[in-house]
Amino acid sequence: MLRSSRCNFSASLSSNPPWSAPRANVTGFVAAVAVAFLAWGIYKRFLLWRLGGKAARLDRVPERLAGLFAEIFGQRRNLRDPVPGVAHALILYGFLAEVVATGLIAVQENTGIHFLKGPFYLGYSLLSDVFGLLAIAGLGFMLYRRLVLRPARLHTLFDDWVALGL
Repeated sequence: MLRSSRCNFSASLSSNPPWSAPRANVTGFVAAVAVAFLAWGIYKRFLLWRLGGKAARLDRVPERLAGLFAEIFGQRRNLRDPVPGVAHALILYGFLAEVVATGLIAVQENTGIHFLKGPFYLGYSLLSDVFGLLAIAGLGFMLYRRLVLRPARLHTLFDDWVALGL
């Protein structure tokens, strides 16, 4: 009787992984707060854009798309000031790599196709850890810059602290 009341840990772990229960609720809450701040920021930017006049924005589409990708993925504007620009790039690419890594885990768990194993998993895990550390280094520098260096041209808003806190 005592033996039948014991829980098979490996069976319960495979049917209910540790990240699916209480931590998933916290992660979901933090993600919802982040999305809410993103939506608020987009809304404020939209109001600012509406102050401008009408313009032809559908001309030179390839040139405009190239500029968009250079601005976003090349961090062109941020890299004008090299030190904080590199920190911004570390944060961006660190989080992009973590999104990809988490997406691969989600695909594996939801499809049942186990491809994260062997040498591929070792490389995946190493890259995920390295990019995560790079993102943390970028965030650490940004906190140091806002709390200790405090450049005169840097105007800290509440939104900045929320972004660093998330």
